Amino acid sequence: MNDLTVLLLVYLTLFIGSPLIILLHELGHAFAYLWLTKPDSIDIYVGSYGNKLNSFAFKQGRINVYIKRSWWIFKGGGMCVSDKVETDYRKHIVILLAGVFFTLF
Repeated sequence: MNDLTVLLLVYLTLFIGSPLIILLHELGHAFAYLWLTKPDSIDIYVGSYGNKLNSFAFKQGRINVYIKRSWWIFKGGGMCVSDKVETDYRKHIVILLAGVFFTLF
């Protein structure tokens, strides 16, 4: 393979894989929220920070996922929001680290 083909392959892998990586990361936060705080609902935003408009919406149990319709051109990352705020700093640290560990796992 020549250099241009390899560069194009790497670019497309990151370009298409980015929303999937963000979704996995935010699911890590969401699963930790569900396990530690038992909220009524959790919203995950992929490609926008809290914008439900112009997004595909999916619901699975207590998790609502909103994926920006133009995901291939989004510059934003993701966000995980629970309806129950965690006040214990130890649980909050576990929730924050769960996104990274779930992505790596």
